[in-house]
Amino acid sequence: MKNYFAFYDIPESFLPDEKAIKAKYYQLSRAYHPDFHAGASPERQEEILQLSTLNTNAYRTLSDADLRMQYILKEHGLLEEGKNELPADFLMEMMELNEELMELEFDFDAAKLREIGEKSSGIVAELDNDILPVLQRYPELHGLTKGEALAEVKTYYLKKKYLLRIQETLSKFAARS
Repeated sequence: MKNYFAFYDIPESFLPDEKAIKAKYYQLSRAYHPDFHAGASPERQEEILQLSTLNTNAYRTLSDADLRMQYILKEHGLLEEGKNELPADFLMEMMELNEELMELEFDFDAAKLREIGEKSSGIVAELDNDILPVLQRYPELHGLTKGEALAEVKTYYLKKKYLLRIQETLSKFAARS
C-alpha cells in the first residue's frame, strides 16, 4: 500500500497544510473518477478504482488529526499490539481518576462528576500544549531526534486515548443523571 503522504506528494507531518490536502483530494478525485475511464480496459478500470479508493482513504486519514497521528505512528512501526506502555507516573494519576469514577458508580454526585470532568479536560489541555512544539518541529527533524519525537508523540497519543475513555465514562454518567 502506498504511503498517503507520498501519494499526495506532501511531506510527512502531524500538522500538514489542510488546504493542500483538500486540493490534492479534489484533483485526484477528478483524475481517478471511474466515469472518465469507462472506455478503458478492465485492467485500467480496476486500477482507477483502486486509486480512487486510495485517494478516499488518504483524504479521510490525513484530514483527521487523530487518524493522521495514528497513521504516522503505525507507518513507523510504533503502535504494535501489546507494546504500548504508558509511563508509571501517568498511570498512577489515572488510577486516582479511575477510583473517583468508581466512587461515582456507588454514590453519584454531580459536583464530583464536574470536578473529574474538569480534571481530565485539564490533563488533555496540558498534554496538547506540551506536544504542540514537537508536532510543529517534526517535519524538520531527522534520524535520532525524529525517533525521539515519534516516541514522544506515541506517548501523547496513548495518554490521550486513555483520557478519552475516561471522558466517555464521564459522559455516560452525565447522561444518566
